Parts: sequence; C-alpha cells; structure tokens
Amino acid sequence: MFVDLLIPDTTAITAFHTLKNIGFKQLKKLKREQYYYFSVDEDFKKFSDEIGKVDILVNANKNRYKTKLFDERIKEKKEENLQIVHALIQDIGDNAAGTLTVLRNRLGLTQIKEMKKGVFWT
Repeated sequence: MFVDLLIPDTTAITAFHTLKNIGFKQLKKLKREQYYYFSVDEDFKKFSDEIGKVDILVNANKNRYKTKLFDERIKEKKEENLQIVHALIQDIGDNAAGTLTVLRNRLGLTQIKEMKKGVFWT
C-alpha cells in the first residue's frame, strides 16, 4: 500500500530543494509516499478495502492510498522525456512490530501474517 498526502508535503519540498542545492540540478520533481507491505491470509481485494480504512495508516482528511499486488509493476507515464527513479528506504532495525500488534490485537486484522514499512521516493 502506498499512502501520500493530499496537502503539500513539506518534507518532500525541503528534500527537493536540498538535493538541488547539493548538485542534483537535473532533478525536476520529488514525491514521497509511505510504503506498507502486507502478507495476508485473505483475498487481496477484500483486504485492500479494509486496510485503506485504518486511520492509523490513512487519515481520510489528508491522505489517499493505493494498493498493488506484489507482482504488479509500478507504471507511471513519462513526462517531458524525464527519467523516473524510484527508491524505497526501509529502516532495517524496524520490523513494524508495534504497528502490526495494533493492527492485529486492537483492530482485529488477524489475517496479516507479515508487515514491512518504509518511505517510497519518486
């Protein structure tokens, strides 16, 4: 699942200007999304609809989300002959155990077998 902001992302804006200032002059855009990977014992479509309503991951007032199956390719249209680069940043010391515990025990999403999270930059 990818979660992005509906409002301007000040973190992405700051990172964009910082990268430009340190020499990445060819950079035209920078986008940041929260990335969540789930391994589940349930139909993907049913789980996708359910997990998108979990407010600790997606705040309906300021976020939108999209889900993809693991084997789907990330496809984006090319703009102005720009090369699109994706980078997933994950903290190898963070196994998302706290969030997974809340999802399973407090919200009843026991079908989740595994969870990973990170920041997905485009």
